[in-house]
Amino acid sequence: MKVLIAVTILLIASLFCGVQASASTFIAGDLQAACPTSFEKDAKISIDNAMCVGYIAGWLDGINGDIIKKDDGKFVQFQLAKGVTTKQVIAVFLKYMEAHPEAQNKDGEEILMLSLLEVRLARFVPVVPESEIH
Repeated sequence: MKVLIAVTILLIASLFCGVQASASTFIAGDLQAACPTSFEKDAKISIDNAMCVGYIAGWLDGINGDIIKKDDGKFVQFQLAKGVTTKQVIAVFLKYMEAHPEAQNKDGEEILMLSLLEVRLARFVPVVPESEIH
């Protein structure tokens, strides 16, 4: 409970520090640097850690179920596996970034998505246009 209160306070404080949390704001390397590497009870919590946790929690709420247009023009729905947690996504993202240093300067949202798809915590489901439904 103390951790939750501390994270909430830090998130509110970050609003007054000129911090923006939109997908275009973060490149993957910056998000990686902000994320906590430990969720132990006694781990120190910083504003960066709170920003990472809050950003990823919001991203998860926003992206699940979104319809995305692929390069081939077809539409897919992004679906998270049941029970996926923010803590789990952070761990997967950090592990992905360690294995893919070339992703440092890519869009954070894209890399979050790729990391979840790689470990099958998310999937793309084809969307059939209404005109093709008989």
